[in-house]
Amino acid sequence: MYKNYFFISFGLSFFLSIAQNQLTATNDTANTIVLTEASSEVTINDVWENKLKIGIYTLQGDYIKEIYPSTVQGTRNNGALLSTITFWMVPYTSKAFVPHARSSNTVEQQEFIFSFPIGNQDVISNNLDNEWFRTASSPYEFVLLRLKSKKGRNIRQFTTSSGSWLGIRNGIDPKKVVQFSIEPLENNMYRIVPSTRLVAGEYCFIYQGGIPNNSFENKLIFDFSIK
Repeated sequence: MYKNYFFISFGLSFFLSIAQNQLTATNDTANTIVLTEASSEVTINDVWENKLKIGIYTLQGDYIKEIYPSTVQGTRNNGALLSTITFWMVPYTSKAFVPHARSSNTVEQQEFIFSFPIGNQDVISNNLDNEWFRTASSPYEFVLLRLKSKKGRNIRQFTTSSGSWLGIRNGIDPKKVVQFSIEPLENNMYRIVPSTRLVAGEYCFIYQGGIPNNSFENKLIFDFSIK
């Protein structure tokens, strides 16, 4: 009787161990969607069986990886006081910054997927905490921006306004904007490819519509690093 009990107990422990390992593996890959098969040329329109949840993704070989956003922590005004005292003879710049000199999102293959809500019900069912996707309807409302990494301060930053006696410019510096192509897919999804290959550095997708007074503080950006 004791021998039978030992084998039963051992068998239960063995199968429970296998089940636990499978559950752990499932949790580790919960945020990664595997494409149907490995291919050097991914045909996106053939692999969407279900709509991706709302957000921005990057293609990584046979996988689709979500890009998690970062929060703009504040703004810095460089030379604003001196510019005022000198009646704008000395130029000033205002820059928004996000924490860490390098993004936690690393991109290898420079292709992206934007997934937008389909109607109000999709917004409610996804419990969107990203305000951009409550109002944005397409990637045409976003810009791809290169960030400046400041390792000494452990931040990344981008210019939001500048001014001098020649005038004031509000908004993102157009010199830092990277153009990209947009390919509509099914289920209100879009494939995004930069028009020129991105060099190593820090980048982000940022929503341009509906930002009051060019205030970027506490807003979300979809940041990533190119090696």
